[in-house]
Amino acid sequence: MANPARELAQLLESWRAERTTTPLAIRRKRAQEEGTSLAAQHDRAIALYSETLAWIERLANGGIEVDHFREATPEWQAALFSFNFAWSSNPHSPAGIDGSSQMRV
Repeated sequence: MANPARELAQLLESWRAERTTTPLAIRRKRAQEEGTSLAAQHDRAIALYSETLAWIERLANGGIEVDHFREATPEWQAALFSFNFAWSSNPHSPAGIDGSSQMRV
């Protein structure tokens, strides 16, 4: 069975911006390399995020502690939806995951 959290982490890692490009440009480049579109990549990421949230709820309903996953969801959302500008007071800093440790998977 596929692990949506792991797949999401791998996709976000592949989108890590190189210093010489923008987050949007790197996403376009990765999509082109995979023979898909930027929109399709984003749709896949959103679907994986939704599946991950559903699994977190299943784990919580089974009595497993999931607070550490829930605490990470704002970072995941920023990486998906606010990737050109961080959710911070500095509108010029890029958002997104800058290390796999932030995914907590």
